[in-house]
Amino acid sequence: MNDLLLFLVTLIPLLGYIAKDIGARLEEGTAHETRRRVATVSAMVVLYSVALTAIVSEVSSSVPWGLLQGSALFIIQPASTIILIILASDSFGAARDTSKREEANKVKVADYIDQQLAGRLKPLEDAIVGVQNGLSEVSALKPKVEKMSESVDALTATVSSQAEATNEIAEQYQMREASYRDIAVQYEKWYNKRAEADLALKDLIFEADEMLTRCYIVMDEMDDLIDLVEPEPPVPEMAGKTEAGGPQRQTANPPISGETPPVIHGKLTKLQGMANRERGNKAQLKFAEEILRGAGKLYDNSIKEGTPDYVFYAPGSPETRKAKAVGAFKALTLKEDGTRQRHIPRRKVLAELRMATKYAVPMILFVMNFTNGRIWAKVIPVNELKDFTGQTTPPMLVEGDPQAEKTCKETLQMALNLL
Repeated sequence: MNDLLLFLVTLIPLLGYIAKDIGARLEEGTAHETRRRVATVSAMVVLYSVALTAIVSEVSSSVPWGLLQGSALFIIQPASTIILIILASDSFGAARDTSKREEANKVKVADYIDQQLAGRLKPLEDAIVGVQNGLSEVSALKPKVEKMSESVDALTATVSSQAEATNEIAEQYQMREASYRDIAVQYEKWYNKRAEADLALKDLIFEADEMLTRCYIVMDEMDDLIDLVEPEPPVPEMAGKTEAGGPQRQTANPPISGETPPVIHGKLTKLQGMANRERGNKAQLKFAEEILRGAGKLYDNSIKEGTPDYVFYAPGSPETRKAKAVGAFKALTLKEDGTRQRHIPRRKVLAELRMATKYAVPMILFVMNFTNGRIWAKVIPVNELKDFTGQTTPPMLVEGDPQAEKTCKETLQMALNLL
């Protein structure tokens, strides 16, 4: 009887546990785990009850006294069962609270994940919206793109035609360049021939200048010979007397300034001609030493035939200095009662003219009168060198009034200032 009762008491909770467990497995949702836990707690209570009953029965059968037998056993068993149920209820409450907390944590975790996903998906959503808007705009631009495509096609055709035209131009340019090369080669050959011809022409000009210079030297020597052999021409005389009472010979008409005066040739021997030339050279050297060097001028002096008498330079080293002027010095014997003026022809100053033309500088003509030591200067500008034919000496070189002497000094000072 007791064993059957215990068996039934044990079997019913077990069947209930099995039914609840099967039902909980078939369901879905948050109550699934709770029901499994309830079934588990119920089974534990039953097992505890069976175990306690078995223990009590074993103990009561072995105890000689009847304390644990009969009605006492039925009192002990329900009491223990109630105690186990209370304990199970506490365990069930604790399990339920734990399940609620877990569910709450799961909800929080799910909310957090939803927030994070929403925050991360927001830019993606905005990007998707922007892409959709861009696609809409692209769709709206499709007609314009089609028109632009047509324009591009037309432009491509134009560019192709231009490229063909450019190729044709390039071919023509290459042909012209080849022609230009041929012309350049021919020009170079012609230029070389011309350079050779220029050199030959320069050599001819140099030789011609040398021959002309020698010709003028020969002409000067012939003039000297003519002075030696030509008889003195008759000179018209005017009645007059010297201080001693003798007759005085004078020219009937004095020459006009700027015109070639008549030259009275006297009979000179060769020795006298050489003496006059030596006297002129000394006067040239003396003028250079006393007047030019005394005025601080920089110059080269030469008494050699065919070379300039003076070449004046600007201050500087001999390698870099430049010519400022070329000078010609002529010493003549002029008198008031004799030859008052002389004409200096171009050939007498040819070397100075050539040098002045070469350096493109003026030429200065210095004329000294042996009779009174008076010096007169004349500046021939660069633009008048080519047309210079000669110079007649002025009457102021022989006139006895102070103003004439003063004017000569002024011309000399002006020439020195130019240097």
